[in-house]
Amino acid sequence: YKLPMVRGYVSDWGLQQGIRELLQNSIDSESPFDCEYHDGVLRIKSELSTLTAASLLLGSTDKSDDDAKIGNFGEGYKLALLVLTRLGYKVVVHNGAMIWTPKFINCSDFDGAEIFCIEETDAFVPNRGITFSIHGLTDEDYDEVVESCLLLQPVDKLNTSFGSILLDKPSKLYVGGLFVQDLGPTFKYGYDIMPAYLELDRDRRTVNMYIIQK
Repeated sequence: YKLPMVRGYVSDWGLQQGIRELLQNSIDSESPFDCEYHDGVLRIKSELSTLTAASLLLGSTDKSDDDAKIGNFGEGYKLALLVLTRLGYKVVVHNGAMIWTPKFINCSDFDGAEIFCIEETDAFVPNRGITFSIHGLTDEDYDEVVESCLLLQPVDKLNTSFGSILLDKPSKLYVGGLFVQDLGPTFKYGYDIMPAYLELDRDRRTVNMYIIQK
């Protein structure tokens, strides 16, 4: 599957942004959240979900009308695979009866430009649901992943109708359990806001500070 995205797309994204998108997909799926790390391999699983070829189309999403979910731009996991592959991590997607392997190729259809694509092969043993496997992480990389996702760490919090007040994470802002930004030293506590109450841009970096301060 050839995607019209060049290697340098979202050039300012790094490991944290790439992993964040895959964690978000897992959180937003109907499956129980399942993420494990062992010997340099991070596996993010959604046992009740699979991906169709149509989901590779830019703008394809089932989240745009769901306020409980973060993503609505239809790019998330595609950008994650592109960024992680560009950074040199080996990424394998066990997608039901298929295996998807992201890579870059020089494509004659685009005048020889280097573009992003997904190679699909049959799985020797079908996978239940979908598993994103990212190989080559260091323990320091995984520590960064843990810090970005509240579901991977113990948290002292108070729950409210708008989200949670994080008593042990001063100034940290999360949306839907995923880190967005540091709010600065004037904030005594951290916050995890439900996606329905705080709109983010595509890069999950811009928030309406008036809402936070209010």
